[in-house]
Amino acid sequence: MKPFRSVIPFSRWLLRIALFAFLVIIHFQVFKTFNFSSIGFYFAAIYLIFSMLLLFGGVFSERLTVVSALVILVLALYQLIVSFTGTITNAMVWFIIPISISCYFLASGNRS
Repeated sequence: MKPFRSVIPFSRWLLRIALFAFLVIIHFQVFKTFNFSSIGFYFAAIYLIFSMLLLFGGVFSERLTVVSALVILVLALYQLIVSFTGTITNAMVWFIIPISISCYFLASGNRS
């Protein structure tokens, strides 16, 4: 059976929306506290801003998509490395979702 290639643009938008929804669900509680003395607030703010820019990049600019994906990828990789204690934990698996989706958009941009 051949792949159904006409679904690719829809799938890309689903990936963008899924990443945005995932990051909002995970980080919005920390962000809404506006605790400027917490590093978690800044991580949450960066995740939320750049996931929103990844959505806008699908409409406006491929460069915006690639830069947003790069920032999310670097931040998620950093948090994954910092949280590694020698064993894989459940919390570490949560970083794989933004890493994989942002890596996809970093490699492909907005191309269909």
